[in-house]
Amino acid sequence: MPPVVDRSLLQHRLTRALWVLLAVFLVLGLAIRPTALGDTIDGRTLSALRPLDTPDTNAGWVALTKVGSPAAYLQFCLALMLAAAVRRRWRWVLLAPLTMLASELTAQGIKQLTAGPRPGVAMSSLIGDAAWPSGHSTAAMTVALLAVLIAPRRLRPLIAVLGAFGALGVGFGMVTVGAHYPTDIFGGYLWGAVWVTLATVVVLEWQRRRPVVRPPDLAPVRRRHLAGPALLLVLGALTAVSLAQRDADGVVGTVRDHTVAVVVLGGLVALALTLVALTASLPDAREDRRRTRLGRRRRPVDGAAPGPPADGAG
Repeated sequence: MPPVVDRSLLQHRLTRALWVLLAVFLVLGLAIRPTALGDTIDGRTLSALRPLDTPDTNAGWVALTKVGSPAAYLQFCLALMLAAAVRRRWRWVLLAPLTMLASELTAQGIKQLTAGPRPGVAMSSLIGDAAWPSGHSTAAMTVALLAVLIAPRRLRPLIAVLGAFGALGVGFGMVTVGAHYPTDIFGGYLWGAVWVTLATVVVLEWQRRRPVVRPPDLAPVRRRHLAGPALLLVLGALTAVSLAQRDADGVVGTVRDHTVAVVVLGGLVALALTLVALTASLPDAREDRRRTRLGRRRRPVDGAAPGPPADGAG
């Protein structure tokens, strides 16, 4: 008998996760960013990453930031709608563009509400007053999480890693070219996750009377599956900052001289990977119901004729 995942319980847990994400987002924006701690986090990380933006590398960093641009966002939206339609995930065909639009519009509105100069931050003259949360990072994380949700379960680990790389590329690029503070990137990731989680809760409410059945041959995606990519991303960030400094001490010297920046970059990597990994672990309701229905028809019990699917799968 395949294990049954209670959709109401899953909805309850996601609702709690939604409140946690919203609380962390508000604490970051209202209790950390405007303080001396926020100035230290942003100033020291900017000082460590800005040397990476040289005449030779500027084009590459700018190209990374364009992954979160409005034009790319529209293209990703159409691609996600097409993928959802191909998989007959009709609710996501409707909710994906609404989620993307709402996350970006509200991010721009919050920027105006929290706008203000930050004279205590090094290199703050490069960044506008209305910067938190980063719209590009919000867009990148929203696309990454929606892509994971819409993708078939067997492709979710790959999509999760690619989505994390894309979101991190946009975030690191925006800081390196001097367009955003690191706390803006944190805020963008969290705000994108808030809206995707809300959309998932809406889908579960839409389907609340139909339990999700997971076949035994469908292995769940584990968060530990992303441990390897997470380590590579952390090492890559350390190496990039180390190369920018070009000193004899290498990575060790960089960690010693830019401890705050290393911790902040590691935090961004950990946040992005955690968000995509948790999203990848959610059940794929439509795929699970279809496979379970077919599987039960092929396995009649004691010679009896197979009956209609149980547990609300029909």
